[in-house]
Amino acid sequence: MEFWNVYLQQPSLPNENFGCLGKPSVPSLSVVDNQQKGWRVHHQKPPPPLKHGFLGDGEVDIQLPLCHEGESSALLQFKHSFFINEHASRDRFAYPKVESWKLEGNTSDCCSWDGVECDHNTGHVIGLNLSSSFLCGSIDANSSLLSLVHLRRLNLADNHFNYSRIPSGVRRLSRLTSLNLSRSSLIGSIPSEILDLSLLISLDLSKNFDQRNPRFWELQIPSPTNLVQNLTNLKELYLSGVYIPTTIPDILANMSSLTAIDLANCGLYGEFPRSIFQLPNLKILRAGFNQNLTGSLPEFQSSSSRLERSDLSGNLPSSLGNLTQLTVLELRVNKFSGQIPFSLANLSQLTTLALGRNYFDEGMRLSHLVSYPNSRHCTSRV
Repeated sequence: MEFWNVYLQQPSLPNENFGCLGKPSVPSLSVVDNQQKGWRVHHQKPPPPLKHGFLGDGEVDIQLPLCHEGESSALLQFKHSFFINEHASRDRFAYPKVESWKLEGNTSDCCSWDGVECDHNTGHVIGLNLSSSFLCGSIDANSSLLSLVHLRRLNLADNHFNYSRIPSGVRRLSRLTSLNLSRSSLIGSIPSEILDLSLLISLDLSKNFDQRNPRFWELQIPSPTNLVQNLTNLKELYLSGVYIPTTIPDILANMSSLTAIDLANCGLYGEFPRSIFQLPNLKILRAGFNQNLTGSLPEFQSSSSRLERSDLSGNLPSSLGNLTQLTVLELRVNKFSGQIPFSLANLSQLTTLALGRNYFDEGMRLSHLVSYPNSRHCTSRV
């Protein structure tokens, strides 16, 4: 039977835009034995399962600590470099994961700590998920986090890092395949050292800006071409809200492994490369809210499960009907004109259709689409 520690989380207040250090901290939470009004119940990861060993002729159950002492110390140092502040995360299911990080009792093994993943063979910390953990404070250049050189997955999304910068020492985490620093109040130019993370498959730096002044507190990429040329293993690239005041490099269309591209609200301009639409594995494409970005849709063969706002113009090609796996077609707030092609009736997997605020011919109706199988479940905004 598996037992889980249970503790309660105070409900968070509506999020505001502020420096998190100016707000009161959440009191330290502990395991609870009764329900307190207004607090949500969360379940903490249990210790690692017992391992079987042999002593003489009899089998005994031994719980072997996996965590390396140096990595345990680095994690605790990272924990103590932040305050816990309930306003630092927006997710309504946020809770302070680092509260389980203690060197006492059956929690002394860092591999049992919430958000920590260890390699079961070597004991090294290979994954750290502290997303939505109420972390409040700055990430400095000498952060102990950078000593966890065996990390493969790092997720620090939805915390408040107090408008600090991504440290150049991130290059030390050269084994990373996934890096998520979205919605964490980071600013400044993305360091060139991030290009050394050549094993990255997923990179998410999106939505690091203050809603009141999105051109002041934001990340910037001076050269997206270098990013694309060096991170050739990328499958997912999320840069929404990152300031990229340039054209979209044509070389992006050479990254055939890409499944998701999010370039919304990046200050991009010029012609959107039509060849990007032809990426064979592309599932998600977002490029909306770039006022000076223009372009049109090409003819389609197949591919894509989501096609979203991209500030494009021209007619909708009838070949959209070839995208039979398409689940989301959101092309609102563009400059499309002409007729809505009847071939859209072929999109049997479609669950969301949004074509509003364009310049389609007056009198166009979508009655020819009501016959597709998912029409009863399809959200239509035309």
